[in-house]
Amino acid sequence: MQAPILIRPVRIVLNRISPRLGLAAGILLAALAAGARLLAVPWWPGTAASEWAALIAGLAIAAACALGLFAQLPIIEVSELGVTIWLNGAFHKPFFAPWKQVRRIGRRQIRLPSTRAPIDALCIEFVEDLAFRLPDIAAGPAAPLLLAGTAELAWPARSLAGPAPRWAEAIIALQSGLAR
Repeated sequence: MQAPILIRPVRIVLNRISPRLGLAAGILLAALAAGARLLAVPWWPGTAASEWAALIAGLAIAAACALGLFAQLPIIEVSELGVTIWLNGAFHKPFFAPWKQVRRIGRRQIRLPSTRAPIDALCIEFVEDLAFRLPDIAAGPAAPLLLAGTAELAWPARSLAGPAPRWAEAIIALQSGLAR
């Protein structure tokens, strides 16, 4: 009897620059608030309540960014069942599309309104019908671009951790493993 082939899912995470900047900003805000409170700095215009609020806000921002940085939760997961996408970030409810609703996944060049030259992107095109629709997508750092006139989502390569070609190759390898 032959052992079953185990296929590992491909998990794609966001670029870690934003959580690092958020962590630094939270620590800086908390340090400024704590320093102003402890040293009674004359240039700090706030009251005791605003100092405590700034300290708590800074610590909350730093904790949330540290959690996102160290947890490394995916925004896209491709498995033998289909594609799972966290459209509004890793801590929100995911969207699942079975393989029969996925037309293609791959890397391609897209043109953004804010850029002149085309950029690399990881694109997932879906087959929409009466029973399957893409949900509404809220704007945010993890949100993909919905390409106009299509049921295709795109993540610019600069927003993903690692190069888009590597992710596309890993997904193609997973798909070819499923075909066997």
